[in-house]
Amino acid sequence: MKKLKTFEKLFVSSEESLIFSNQGSIPELELHKIDFKKIQTLEESIPEPQEIILNGIVEELKYSKLKVTINTKEGPVSGILSDNLNPSEVSQYWGKELTIAGTAHYQPSGKMSFLYIERIFEPDEADKYFSKSPKRETVEQQIQRQQKQLRHSNHLNELIGQWPGNEDIDEILNFLD
Repeated sequence: MKKLKTFEKLFVSSEESLIFSNQGSIPELELHKIDFKKIQTLEESIPEPQEIILNGIVEELKYSKLKVTINTKEGPVSGILSDNLNPSEVSQYWGKELTIAGTAHYQPSGKMSFLYIERIFEPDEADKYFSKSPKRETVEQQIQRQQKQLRHSNHLNELIGQWPGNEDIDEILNFLD
C-alpha cells in the first residue's frame, strides 16, 4: 500500500486513472485519485506489526517460496522465512515442536495475516509460557468492541419503572438510616 500511495503524485485531476496490467497473468488494477483516500483509510485501520514468540509444530514447508505453516494451540499460522533462515533448518523440526520468533503482520480485523520468521529454536518452559498468537486491535476497534459489550449492560434500564412503588416515605427514610 505504501508503494501504491507514491503514485498519487501522478494525478492532476480526478478524471485521470492509472492502470497496472501484466499481459493478463494477473487481474488488471485501475486506480483513480479518490482510491488513495480509501488506501489511506485502510492503511490506518491495519494494526502495526508486532514482535512475537510462538510454539507449534511444523505442518507444511513450501521450499520454493520459503512458506511455512505452523500448528499452534490457537490454530494454524502462516509464516515466511527470513533471508537468513534456510528451509533445511526448519525441515529438521518437521512434526516436532519448535519455538519461532518473528514479526506478526495483521489484517484490518486484527487477525494475524502472516508471520515473518526471523529465528527458530527448540522450545523451553519459558517459551511455552510467553508463547501466544496475539490478536491486535486498533484503538477504534477496541472502542467498538467495548461499546458492543456495554450496550447489553444498561443498569439504568433496570431501575426505570421500579420506584416509586407502594412504599411510603417513612419506610424509605428508615432504609437510608
